[in-house]
Amino acid sequence: MVVSLPVLQSLSISQCDSLRYLFCSSTATSLVKLRDLKIVECEMMEVIVKNEDEIQLGRTSKLVFSSLISIKLRNIPNLKGFCLEVLGFEWPSLKSVDISFCWKLGIFVSGYSNQPILSKVLIDSNHYSLEMGDLNTTLMSMRQKDNLAFKEEGILMINGFLIGGDHLVAQCPSWTWNSGRIFSASGLPHRRRFLITRNVPCLRRASSKVVVEHKNEGDECGGEDNNIPTPRSYDVSITYDKHNRSPRLWLKGYDGESKMILPLELVLQDIAEHHPRELITIERHPDLGEDHVSLYLHQLNFIKDFYDHHALQGIDLSVENYLQILLEAYASVVPTIMYKCC
Repeated sequence: MVVSLPVLQSLSISQCDSLRYLFCSSTATSLVKLRDLKIVECEMMEVIVKNEDEIQLGRTSKLVFSSLISIKLRNIPNLKGFCLEVLGFEWPSLKSVDISFCWKLGIFVSGYSNQPILSKVLIDSNHYSLEMGDLNTTLMSMRQKDNLAFKEEGILMINGFLIGGDHLVAQCPSWTWNSGRIFSASGLPHRRRFLITRNVPCLRRASSKVVVEHKNEGDECGGEDNNIPTPRSYDVSITYDKHNRSPRLWLKGYDGESKMILPLELVLQDIAEHHPRELITIERHPDLGEDHVSLYLHQLNFIKDFYDHHALQGIDLSVENYLQILLEAYASVVPTIMYKCC
């Protein structure tokens, strides 16, 4: 059965997590009066228009959205494109394209796209001029610039943090995304404010360690120590620092016997002595609203040096595995907090 929507003028879809696509191509051909399209927080959506093999659009294989003025796509983490089938698209009235937190979106359409009056697009709150009059070229150019900043300067853009976070969660289920409890100025989508792993064991103190080593067995990061004080546990979280465009690590400790929250000064016992104390701060967690111990390595170019070391060994580094590499780097700072970095 073909669904036809010839009088539809405005469509807003929100939090429909089971949808993998919105329109089949036969329905899309009927949207002659659609002016505004808005899709927000649809976790599983991969494309907006899906072409059915049995539908023949004619020799031109072209879709024309003659009245569409505005497209807004926000927080659609699995969106790969507006349409991935080889179809041409005409948007004669399109004036506004606003895309935010669609971090898997590499191209807009697989076929040609003609939007004669569209001059700029808004991507993650930044305006980009339409390069060569083409949406695909503009998207690819923006992604390439982000990757270049990452590889040459160690700068992680918001989309990179989200890509790395999704990869970490998929590879290591002890890590999860969290929405937080308070308003956040991070600019991240509500469902993906920060990453957290809970009840991480810490059996020994790090402050008396002289030599810090990485474990080579299993999938845990950390070191060994001979003293055996009262065990502890930690909630370890990672947030995105929008100002410095890099992640930060946060620690909240618990006494192993009483399960009471550790005084923040005792948390310092589980941070290696060689780590500069000026880069250890006690601050309010931006998403939880509670005081935590915060660690930050970016000022020392520690992370970039760590990446360069891996690159010399022929290990491929990308935005996708950024956070896993970051956790390996932090393991020398908190060597006895045995979080998983898979």
